[in-house]
Amino acid sequence: MQSATGQEQQGRQADPRFVNPAGFDLRPQEGSPAIDSADSGASGAQATDVTGAARTDDPTVANTGIGPRAYDDRGAYEFGGGGGPLPPTAALTVSPSSGTAPLPVTADASGSTDPQGQPLTYTFTFGDGTTVGPQASATASHTYGAPGSYPVSVTVTDTANLSGSAQQSVTVSAGGGGGGNPAYVSQIATNYSTGTHTSGYLAVWRTQGVVAGDLAVLSVQLTGASPTGTVSGTDDAGNTYAVGQDVADGAGNRLVVLYGVLHTSLVPNNRITVSFPSAATYRITGDELSGVTAPDRQAGAGGSGSAYASGSTGVTSAAKEFVFGTVAVYAGTTPAWASGWTGLTTYAVGTNYLGRAYQITSATNSFNATGTASGSWLAVCVTFE
Repeated sequence: MQSATGQEQQGRQADPRFVNPAGFDLRPQEGSPAIDSADSGASGAQATDVTGAARTDDPTVANTGIGPRAYDDRGAYEFGGGGGPLPPTAALTVSPSSGTAPLPVTADASGSTDPQGQPLTYTFTFGDGTTVGPQASATASHTYGAPGSYPVSVTVTDTANLSGSAQQSVTVSAGGGGGGNPAYVSQIATNYSTGTHTSGYLAVWRTQGVVAGDLAVLSVQLTGASPTGTVSGTDDAGNTYAVGQDVADGAGNRLVVLYGVLHTSLVPNNRITVSFPSAATYRITGDELSGVTAPDRQAGAGGSGSAYASGSTGVTSAAKEFVFGTVAVYAGTTPAWASGWTGLTTYAVGTNYLGRAYQITSATNSFNATGTASGSWLAVCVTFE
């Protein structure tokens, strides 16, 4: 090209000997053909490099550059200038910055920049134990379920593994009544098996998924199972589920209610997996609640006959709580809930039934999940605040 066009008379074709090209560290090493070989008279040439370091002569290298300084180095960095790739600058906005629980927010770091123009990854923390990322997207959403002041931060990292951070705060106040506004959102999914397993799963079918900050409640009905042994849950997003109440009888029947606050939202087809001791069959349902984060009072009982009852939970701690009732019926008929309960769809597999219902309280009280059904039954009542 030099011969044909007369251009690039100072151009060279050679290994630039960068410090770490894979990591985008484009500083020249000793022996680089970029050292002391630039045209300092070219349009836009500056007396400092991208880091602000002055142009310096390498005494071990013959000056082959042209212009007012024959020792300028090619490229963005001057050898021996003490500089290097500059870290990215993080920028963060959170909207809204305040509101009442449950409060959905969006963190936006799209204003972040990198001096070298490298692509960035984003890691968001929401101050309540929730972390989203690292990810390529510059935005992340989260829902706060409890009142408080939360520091929201983002760390942006470039391909040279340099990073920068920015922080904003979100203030969440309690809803009316001082404890959030409990609400039933929707059923998440159902699943069953008539074969022996040590785990089962739900695949989220709701197109809206399950919102971060909401509470997922899993009702697990087992047959042919040990009355003891750990039952737990986890999901594809890394959320975990603990036991809210567990009751069993002497015939191998067991009913467990698990709960978990979603620190990371679930999307359609994400799986929630429940692990348990070996069981001949299982039925699992999942429900999403908002405005509550933890169990307060529990009760559970088993029996047979035409009526079921979980027993009393004892008086609740707060005026506004979500009362969740579950009944498992074995070789019987569809359960019906007593007055005061809002019944949800009963999950039926053969002559086994898994029913759920709820109440939302306006004053402290004790509660008992009651109703009618034939056959053996196990009943649970858990209040969430």
